[in-house]
Amino acid sequence: MTRHGSILVLAFASCIALHAQDDDAEGYLRIGRDPYRNENYLKAAEYFQEAVNAAPQNASAHLYLGTAYSMAYQTSPNAAGSAMARKAVASFQRVLELSPGNTVALASLGSLAYAQAHQFEATEPGREAGLRDAEARFEKAIAASPRDAVSLYFLGVIESELAELVRKPAMAKAGFDVYYGVHPIGSKAVRTDLQTRVAPLYRSAMAHVARALEIEPQFADALFCLGRLTVLLADLSDTAADYKRQTRGVQALFDKALAILKTGAEADTPTHPELSSSEMRIKPAIVLPSGPPPPPPPGM
Repeated sequence: MTRHGSILVLAFASCIALHAQDDDAEGYLRIGRDPYRNENYLKAAEYFQEAVNAAPQNASAHLYLGTAYSMAYQTSPNAAGSAMARKAVASFQRVLELSPGNTVALASLGSLAYAQAHQFEATEPGREAGLRDAEARFEKAIAASPRDAVSLYFLGVIESELAELVRKPAMAKAGFDVYYGVHPIGSKAVRTDLQTRVAPLYRSAMAHVARALEIEPQFADALFCLGRLTVLLADLSDTAADYKRQTRGVQALFDKALAILKTGAEADTPTHPELSSSEMRIKPAIVLPSGPPPPPPPGM
């Protein structure tokens, strides 16, 4: 056999071996589907790890493994949570090595960073640092997939939470209750301060959430969030007339969100594309945040 013929034989044998590895990996991914759907994420991770072992170059196998560890961490963080989070990060980073720009891995890293930020109290520096990390990761996810409604929503929520880290201490220092009964804020000095420091964050957050709603009009969480942000921004108005004008459509947003939830129209929450093949039907590692805590309903 010529040298060229030997190379072709080896290449063919290598392709057969790789195909067999992928078949084995696909089998383990299928077996892991049921425990994953039953929210037994660590059991699912055992099967997904076998898939990774069978096909180390298979990006989908690493994606499933990272997803299982991330969901285990996000839904029930405990003493072992840090280890699960580290394993999830390692898996998602491996996905990006094998499949640069993978939008599911990018968004899942953002969701995980957001969850990790909430290990810290709002008064601890780790909360802001974690939110900034999550913000940067979601910006990358949106750059890779501009119509990703969930990542846009996350980015809006993160910006609103960063604003709240400023607003709440400022309100408390001035002697206001965090959720007061007077609209707008009854101190010009406080309003002026917050207009400079948090109003830009609220506007940016509202723009991101509004964009998510353009893509997914039935996104109930985003409707609630946009309503809350509208009220928080309006509370920085200088007059009651401005406050009333800015919040005129808020109740309609809340009502629409409640109607969507009541009819079950959002039973399948908008999310990223399914992982791997259509038969898997396993969602990526996204636990939706609920948005900023609501102030009292505005007086209409």
